[in-house]
Amino acid sequence: PSVQTVGSTSSKAKTRAGTTNLSKYCADKTALAQNKTLENISGRDAEIKMITEILGRRSKPNVLILGDPGVGKTVMFNALSYATIDENIPGHLKNTRVFELDFINLVSGAGYKGEIEDRFQKVFNELKQFDRPILLIDELKNFTEKTSGNQGLVNILKSELVKGEITIIATATNDAFRKHIEPDEGLTRQFETV
Repeated sequence: PSVQTVGSTSSKAKTRAGTTNLSKYCADKTALAQNKTLENISGRDAEIKMITEILGRRSKPNVLILGDPGVGKTVMFNALSYATIDENIPGHLKNTRVFELDFINLVSGAGYKGEIEDRFQKVFNELKQFDRPILLIDELKNFTEKTSGNQGLVNILKSELVKGEITIIATATNDAFRKHIEPDEGLTRQFETV
């Protein structure tokens, strides 16, 4: 069920209280697109069409955007965010809310073992109150590099991908994909690459 705020202050307070972790660790790209504060791109219509087709699938609707550094993978997030508020969008994208994870905020200032994983799980829990949430993750390798604590993050990510309640669109360079993501078959089989 999507969160709706009726004019009363109590329901607005409830909505804010229910999305505390989202507002801390994610950017609401849908709201930014509605306010026209995102940089838009042109010339990527074929890729956007391909992504929206993948998002319409019943199984494996998650997208991994691959490309060399600097080709505009992350800017595709903005184009997709604008596409979800366009009048001519496919039906499966209507009422979609798009959020982009801020990985730096997610990991900074964590004081106890497992705090980053707790934050990440809370983000997922709050996303589930929306109708068709999409979570954008820039540089998926941040979750798969062999550093302490990352195993917990990638396990949460894989678990949520398998549940299928939230759609993920992530980016990776071709090199990072080969080194850090492709070896994890459980993760790669959940994504369609573009």
